[in-house]
Amino acid sequence: MGKNEKESNEFYLKNTVFVAVGKHMKENESILSWAVNKFAGKKKICVLHVHQPAQLVSFFGGKLTVSLFQQRAINALREADIQKLHKLISQYVLQLSHMGVHADRMWIEMDSVEEGIVQMIVQHGIKWLVMGAAADKYYKKEMAELKSQKAIFVCERAPVFSHIWFVCRGNLVFTRQGHDIGISTAAKPLNTTVTTIGRKRVCLDDTEANASREQQSTCSNMVDRDSEHVRVDVPSADGSSLDSDVSTDESESSPVSDVTAEAGYVNDEDVPADMESLNLNKDAEESEHEKIDCVIDEHKSPPRLTFRERGSILRSYSVDFDSKMERHLVVSAPLDISVSHNISSAEKGLVVEGKRQILKSHSSLSSASFDGIMEGKCRLQAPREIYNRLEKAISDTANVKQLAFQESVQRWKAEEDATDAKRKANVAESKFAEEIKQRKAAEECLARQRQEHVRFREELGEYESELPIIQAECCDLESQIRESETAAKELEEKIISAVELLISFRNKRDQLELERDNAVHEMESLQKLKEQRVAALSGPQFPTFSLIEIGEATCSFDPSKRIGDGTYGSIYRGTLSHMEVAIRMLPNDGIQGQLMFEHQVEMLSRVRHPNIVTVVGSCPEARSIVYEYLERGSLDDNLACRRKTRPLQWQTRICIATELCSALIFLHTNNPPIFHGNLKPTKILLDANFVSKIGDLGIFHLFLQNHTKQSYRTHSQNRVSVYTDPEFLSTGAIGPMSDVYSFGVILLQLITGNTGIVKDIKQAFNRDKFESVLDSSAGEWPIYQVKSLAKIALRCCERMPSKRPDLVTDVWSVLKPLRKLCDAQRSSSCQNQETRRPPAHFLCPIYQEVMKDPCTAADGYTYEGEAIREWLDSGHTTSPMTNLKLPTCDLIPNHALHYAIQEWLQRS
Repeated sequence: MGKNEKESNEFYLKNTVFVAVGKHMKENESILSWAVNKFAGKKKICVLHVHQPAQLVSFFGGKLTVSLFQQRAINALREADIQKLHKLISQYVLQLSHMGVHADRMWIEMDSVEEGIVQMIVQHGIKWLVMGAAADKYYKKEMAELKSQKAIFVCERAPVFSHIWFVCRGNLVFTRQGHDIGISTAAKPLNTTVTTIGRKRVCLDDTEANASREQQSTCSNMVDRDSEHVRVDVPSADGSSLDSDVSTDESESSPVSDVTAEAGYVNDEDVPADMESLNLNKDAEESEHEKIDCVIDEHKSPPRLTFRERGSILRSYSVDFDSKMERHLVVSAPLDISVSHNISSAEKGLVVEGKRQILKSHSSLSSASFDGIMEGKCRLQAPREIYNRLEKAISDTANVKQLAFQESVQRWKAEEDATDAKRKANVAESKFAEEIKQRKAAEECLARQRQEHVRFREELGEYESELPIIQAECCDLESQIRESETAAKELEEKIISAVELLISFRNKRDQLELERDNAVHEMESLQKLKEQRVAALSGPQFPTFSLIEIGEATCSFDPSKRIGDGTYGSIYRGTLSHMEVAIRMLPNDGIQGQLMFEHQVEMLSRVRHPNIVTVVGSCPEARSIVYEYLERGSLDDNLACRRKTRPLQWQTRICIATELCSALIFLHTNNPPIFHGNLKPTKILLDANFVSKIGDLGIFHLFLQNHTKQSYRTHSQNRVSVYTDPEFLSTGAIGPMSDVYSFGVILLQLITGNTGIVKDIKQAFNRDKFESVLDSSAGEWPIYQVKSLAKIALRCCERMPSKRPDLVTDVWSVLKPLRKLCDAQRSSSCQNQETRRPPAHFLCPIYQEVMKDPCTAADGYTYEGEAIREWLDSGHTTSPMTNLKLPTCDLIPNHALHYAIQEWLQRS
């Protein structure tokens, strides 16, 4: 190795980073990316790969005889393996090319990857190496140690002069610092492919000669399993990649690529000892010449080499043919010789001619019989002469190669000079373009500044011409300011006097307003006192109907008019005074029962609440009470959907519960308290707007007074109801808390849609499955709010009255927020839209508007007071509806209808 070649190698190693990659590209992309990001533009990059050759033959722990396989199969497998290797390395180089980096390539064949990496570091003196620390899937942020056994082996066994970066998933994990102690000069050049092949000598007896001839073609191309291959691809002068194979012995380098000792025995007197076999067959020549030719790299713009590197590459390809001939010349098989990569076509011709002559000799020997081989000992002088001619051709080749080398050096010098000149021209051209661009920008800036200067001069002239005018205007404005200041002082004085006058007026106004307010309050108090006295003197006028009117209203008590039947009598639907009513017929209990009936009716006539069924009148003769008719029926019918109605939504149910609670609070807070005693869903009626009203108020007390408590308790026990207070069934005591118990059961029925499930709801709470008992037909319940409502309902259903909650403090505080929530959501529902339509009996037959002062005329129809009076005052004596003559012109105010209209207006 010459001095220039050594310097070139050292320069290449110092400025090249070797990146060790495996056979899986995806697992090594992060290593390449890290190396490119860190060294791109600073150092060259060379892809380093250790190829593990395919195990072609492995049996009984050793190698089988070559005769078991055909030579073509072995060559095909070997060639496929090598092609796959070249394809893999080319993909790595192509990937780096896409990253903008042109890379060299180096590979070695070895069974152990880590030992191969260490051997390449030692053999070639690699100073900079990047390799993986572990597989990407084992990477962690806190990772600071090597996980891969290969990385640990290389870190421990690599020479100290090598600086190694260990990378995992694109992150530097560990760095092994290198110490520059000088690289051994024994490191082989990076531009050759080294193949070390173990040599064998096989001696066969004369009886085995024929068998050796049959196996000679197979054995000549077999490669020893213990051999190692190192391959380096470096760019040539024209951008292509040089790929060469050179066989080396343990002591010196040799140009021969495959050296084998073949079967055969020759007499020591006629043949030189230990002569190296040369394979000169045509196929081996063509394959070696293909290896010698430059392999064009896949990249479009490979990196250029310096003059020193090119000289090193050429010198490394020169071959020394001064080694001595060995003693034995094996002629039993075709021999192969691989000469330098850069020999000329003339040199190749000489080598080919020598090969052909040796082949002729070989063919003559192989065709002879065993006796002919013995006789051919004396004719071995011919191959020796051929070898001498070959040796002379090789020496001539060396001379020609030296001349070619000098010529290449001159050509490369000229190329470098041309490249430098072209580069300098490009730099000068770019600088010139930049200067032109800067000059053009400066000229544009100067032109803009000139335009600005001209504009400023024009504006200055305009300002100078306007200055005298502005000065004159300033004098006028100053005189106007003085006049304005004088006028402002006068106005200030006037304003002060006006403010003082305004203050006096305000004081008088406040005094008058106070006197007016006192007078209004006094008038209002007198008006209220007057109304109270009038109400106390007049009292409510409660209509009383005759038995004939009741019979006409019910069509003589037609069974088709009956809408209910029970313990407290039958209920008929009828029409009285052109108004739909419900008539309850109570059983007759003698004179004492008649007195109690009249007393109870008198009490009911004074009860007025929006959520209590209004009593329209009574019929003492038939012991019947006339109620307003509610068209939607009872709550029980609506919950069970008996009238084919839609299920009540949860908003409507909450409103019903709130209305019932309000009505019960009204009754219980009365003095004395009034309680229902028999509250259940059948006693709760709904009007057209789903407004609930408590019905049959006082009927339970009327029935209870006509029977002893013991008999009624016995009767109630025989007909046990889930709504009946258990305290009443056990003791016979009844009071407001009995209504609270019934109200709690009704609340649970509104929530679940079922009756008698107090125990089930308690179990649902204990198991945290409350949602399972809710009535899903009511829509999406607000779970949190309805849970609190169910808990207060369970408290109402306690057996001990003392444990039941108070309606005002406990129950109403839970229902009030729910009612507000329902009102907000109920405004858009179709049920709430119907509240705007008044009932038909609320409308005046003349005006067709809601009556403000309903009055009943002699024809039985109810009119607006103002409308019927105008009708009569105009001279009419007939009915506006029937056109029949009125018996009298007297009008009776309908207080019950007036109160119902007021309630409807308040709700609307």
